[in-house]
Amino acid sequence: NLTSPNVFTNIIKDDDIIIVAYTDDNTGISTIGSIDISQSSPTLTDQFTGLGFVQGLAIRETQEVVGSTTVFRSILYFTEENLTTNIVSLKKIDITSNTPVIETVLSTGLTNPQDMEFKDDILYIGDKDTNQILSVDVTQTTPTASVFLNGVNCRGLYVFNDFLYFSDSGIIKKVPFSNTSNITTEATDTGSSTDFLRDVVISGTNLYMPQENFGKIVTNEDLTLSLNEFTDQLSKLSFYNDENKIYFIIIY
Repeated sequence: NLTSPNVFTNIIKDDDIIIVAYTDDNTGISTIGSIDISQSSPTLTDQFTGLGFVQGLAIRETQEVVGSTTVFRSILYFTEENLTTNIVSLKKIDITSNTPVIETVLSTGLTNPQDMEFKDDILYIGDKDTNQILSVDVTQTTPTASVFLNGVNCRGLYVFNDFLYFSDSGIIKKVPFSNTSNITTEATDTGSSTDFLRDVVISGTNLYMPQENFGKIVTNEDLTLSLNEFTDQLSKLSFYNDENKIYFIIIY
């Protein structure tokens, strides 16, 4: 558990390592930490401290042949807002390196990134204040942010097969990567206590979505998604799934 004034802002998972970002609510200074869940008593270990406000996190797995050896790497991408200039940049760091160094990928083009996900080598970023979902080909020598979707107030993103699921003003929608004009509504909270659906992940045939204000995760079991009433599932906000498990942050 974090103690006040620290609050979690995001969570992702890389094999047995959970990576979290948390922020001092008074200063805005962020820390990226890790939790090894293979340990009998997992604990949070700070890895990168003294950062500006960190919101988005994403992992890209790479491999390269060095001599006769294939080297596998986990590259952590994160967004960081400079607390003095309020400029938001996209950065990366090789967390498998013995001497990790933070590098800047994008120094312009972002305003208020909320969430991001990889599809192959393309990073998709939900930028709330510009009402856009941006795409960045991180393999380019000088990556730039391009507009993937316009006119969407995106908070959460999730890649599932050939589709990008996203929260647009609290409604869950999806779009195929191959046809950005074919946006469909997948879920609207129509239960007895409706709320803004902040994010979405998929596990099996279920969608799981955190409610922004009610501190609950709700689900819809049909991926054709008629507008049936949701059932309450866990509690609180900010989550990530891996195969048949869902990891989530409890915010007190």
